[in-house]
Amino acid sequence: MRETSGTRTGSLAILALAVSTLLAVPSRSATPDTSAWKCENCPFANGHVAEATVGSSYVSDDAATFGDASGYDAKGAYLQVDGHGLQATATHRLGWRVEDLGLDSRVVEIDGARTGTFDYRMSYRQLPRHRFDTTRTIFTHTSGNLLALPPAWTVAGTTAGLADLAASLVPQDVESERQTLALGAGYRPTSRFRLFADFERQENDGTNVQGAPYFTHSSLLLRHFDYRTDQVDAGIRYDADRGYLKLAYYGSFFDNGFDAIRWQSPFTTAPGAEQSALAEAPDNDFQQLVLTGSYRAALFDTQI
Repeated sequence: MRETSGTRTGSLAILALAVSTLLAVPSRSATPDTSAWKCENCPFANGHVAEATVGSSYVSDDAATFGDASGYDAKGAYLQVDGHGLQATATHRLGWRVEDLGLDSRVVEIDGARTGTFDYRMSYRQLPRHRFDTTRTIFTHTSGNLLALPPAWTVAGTTAGLADLAASLVPQDVESERQTLALGAGYRPTSRFRLFADFERQENDGTNVQGAPYFTHSSLLLRHFDYRTDQVDAGIRYDADRGYLKLAYYGSFFDNGFDAIRWQSPFTTAPGAEQSALAEAPDNDFQQLVLTGSYRAALFDTQI
């Protein structure tokens, strides 16, 4: 019995010591004093910082495949310019970046902001596409998107009978170029309201290969195209303590520089049917007005 009594007494002593230790530990919920803290490994940028690289390269031969999307399509020397920079103060920031500035695949970007008030951005991108540089054609592109035959051309019922074919072939590269300009800005008149607007224009023009059937004959044409697409995205947003409400407008506007591709048939046709045409994609618009929002109710912490 004494041995058992001694064990119980020791257990009570250990429990009392544990309780006193817990009471002595300071509360973890207390707010720490950060006045003496100092950030040494992550200083904020201040002033102007920039880095640029300038060089050159040389391509020994013309090569459409090598130059596709890169800009190195023709024999010769190329200037390469890349860089980025940042101008920052306590309230403002302005950044810039350039890539492949000396090539047809160049990129230029600028963005800036004033803390808590406004922000803005601008970018320009260029993308060359070089499909083939060994193609030849008998057609000449004229007004009205008409592919005209040579003045001295003798029609025939089959390709083998086209006597003027070999002498009429002229070089024509299959290539195009896409240019994209984007502008955007945002403004906060108050801490709860934000206005925003973005605009983008994309222009794409050049040539590609188009199959053109004509009764019992068909031709492969070097089709010229000229596309332009504008996109607008703008709106206003209100942020509350438990949710937000946003009204936004989006518009997309496509413009085709040609309504049809027309060509003179190199083969024998019925009288009055020497010219044919294929319709192009029509101009079209898309516009949308959207109202969205969200609210977090206190009941069951529900998101609506």
